[in-house]
Amino acid sequence: MSHFIDWCDEIKYRCKWSSSAIFLIPLGLLACTSSSSYENKIFEDLFSLDIESSMVDIGDHDPIASTEYGNDFKDFYFKVSHVSVEETRERPMLNNFSIEDLHELSVSQGESLYEYNMSSPTIISSVDTVVNSMLCTIHEISTDGNGLPIRYKLAYFASEKRLYQLHVWILEKRLDRFRDGINQMIYSFKEL
Repeated sequence: MSHFIDWCDEIKYRCKWSSSAIFLIPLGLLACTSSSSYENKIFEDLFSLDIESSMVDIGDHDPIASTEYGNDFKDFYFKVSHVSVEETRERPMLNNFSIEDLHELSVSQGESLYEYNMSSPTIISSVDTVVNSMLCTIHEISTDGNGLPIRYKLAYFASEKRLYQLHVWILEKRLDRFRDGINQMIYSFKEL
């Protein structure tokens, strides 16, 4: 009889832990998937920004971009392209452009590319601001990529040395999860 009682106690013990595990495992998975951490990273010895810690260099998919990072599992990506102000001013008719004029030109050229490269782009918002002492225009755009709704945030930065474009994009269904992180990436962008 004592073996039976021991066996019953063992069953109770195991059931207690396995029922707890049933509730703890999903909670643990939720904790792993609902939060993201960001770390500041330096790129090309020119600029830094906070990136989602699981992002990795994804290679050279865009010949104009100098930096491309992402996470395929999270469908969360960014790229940066840049050009020197000096090089830009060497072009005919741009040699007397102010930084403000060059910034406006960069933004307008970007806008014309939306129509050309994106499927039915909709500009949701446009904000002119200053980020880390640089002029900055931020566009939020909704578009369609291969039948999937995508949200872009494009930030155009202008300093005395360089013009930068930061493109961050994610599937629309993941936007709520990464919205704060996308903004952190943009507002942490800093020229070195």
